[in-house]
Amino acid sequence: MVGRAGFRDKGGCGVTSANAAPAVPAPASLAPANAALANLAAHGYLAINGEPAGDGDATTTYIPVVVAGQGAATQVDELLDAAGSGSFAGQRADRILLLIPTEQANLETLQHLSNGIVAHGPAAQPGSDLDHAVEYAGQLADLALSHSNGPGIYGPHDLLVEQFTYAAPQLAKALRNRVADTLAARDPSGILTGTLRTYLACGSVPETARLELVHANTVSYRLARVRELLGLDPRVPQQAAVLVLGLGAGPTPDVPKARNPATPYPDERQTR
Repeated sequence: MVGRAGFRDKGGCGVTSANAAPAVPAPASLAPANAALANLAAHGYLAINGEPAGDGDATTTYIPVVVAGQGAATQVDELLDAAGSGSFAGQRADRILLLIPTEQANLETLQHLSNGIVAHGPAAQPGSDLDHAVEYAGQLADLALSHSNGPGIYGPHDLLVEQFTYAAPQLAKALRNRVADTLAARDPSGILTGTLRTYLACGSVPETARLELVHANTVSYRLARVRELLGLDPRVPQQAAVLVLGLGAGPTPDVPKARNPATPYPDERQTR
């Protein structure tokens, strides 16, 4: 078991919390091990330090990993053990930030242990690059908790729609007004919106009918109504992209997170 330092976070929540103190980059002159610990502190994480493999060298790179979810904080010892020698950890409320040497990062093991959200940023050296990577991992954790279908591993290539709308708030607002707000005003029951979300998540009329517990003809009718109300056709890819961004991607029960495009859903060949 790797050792733990004797202090804890007494406030705050996530990396990107509105009341979190702004990050102060770790001084580049610090030894890599000390600089990694400084990166933890810069983002409001109080260190639960690992067992450095020496002081490292100037080329040491770390993958920042945020483990979030109920109970994550109670597993810090197990997570730090799994991260391995040379790793560092910090805690903010119910989140654990791990800085793991790039060559030994095993995200699958961490996710298995935590059964929660495991979000990671790009590998970076301690200092300003790692500061940015830590902030990015925290943003991904926020997005995963708010928009994903549940526990899993999330990296820079995941939740791209959510990342896009997060990074461009003015554009996201315009799209939301064009799609979500307009549809809500004309569909107060939310029936059309629900069917549209399910269809955009799976891309199949038969699968949407199965998930919505309605006939496929009912799904087709509702999609046609969306086209009439918004002037955007969910079955036309370019217009469907506007609908996805305007609704904001969110979890849809029972819809797979991903599937092999070469393997259609049952009966998909007959009806789209």
